[in-house]
Amino acid sequence: MRPGSLLLLLLCTTGAASYGEEPVPIKQEPRHVLKFENAHLRLFDVALEPGYRTLYHWHRNDGLFVSIESARTVAQNWGAEMSRAGFQWRDSPRAVRLANAGETVFHAVGIRVKQ
Repeated sequence: MRPGSLLLLLLCTTGAASYGEEPVPIKQEPRHVLKFENAHLRLFDVALEPGYRTLYHWHRNDGLFVSIESARTVAQNWGAEMSRAGFQWRDSPRAVRLANAGETVFHAVGIRVKQ
């Protein structure tokens, strides 16, 4: 079994047990590194090596992630099942965690609009 497939299987089968993990503010998620902030927006640099799974963290503002280096990723909204990750604007606050189920580094830049 490929390492990414094993991680995906593990994440899908352990989701229910991890719902109790309390989400942290995005600035406290270790791999979401704040690179710039002003009155209007925040810019995060996110790099996840293969097999890494983030903490559940809050996305409270609309935003967009742009992939710099792509990898197969999966996401899990807090209290929901694991699904294939997609990066787009969101219109409501949500807590999520992301895992790199691929064999290469995932690297993205996230832009969050402040309210």
